[in-house]
Amino acid sequence: MGKEGSNTAFFLCVEKAFAPKSVQTLMVILRTFSNMLENLFGPRGYLYKGLVADVIKPLANMSPLAKTLMAPHTIAFIIWAVFKQTR
Repeated sequence: MGKEGSNTAFFLCVEKAFAPKSVQTLMVILRTFSNMLENLFGPRGYLYKGLVADVIKPLANMSPLAKTLMAPHTIAFIIWAVFKQTR
């Protein structure tokens, strides 16, 4: 493989992780993830039930003002904590 191939592989590995910029985007990601968990493990799966009860429902019940004022690092922490639990 020539230089071009190795450079492409290098650039694919250096992409930085990012967090959603808004609570609405976070909710879309979490709901998509919970749908995947439900389809894979069923509605009685522990991770699915915990995600819905402890993260999705409380975020959905927050006031619109609280969602608007939520700091970006808080949003990043929420998604990091959820994905950390899947390990």
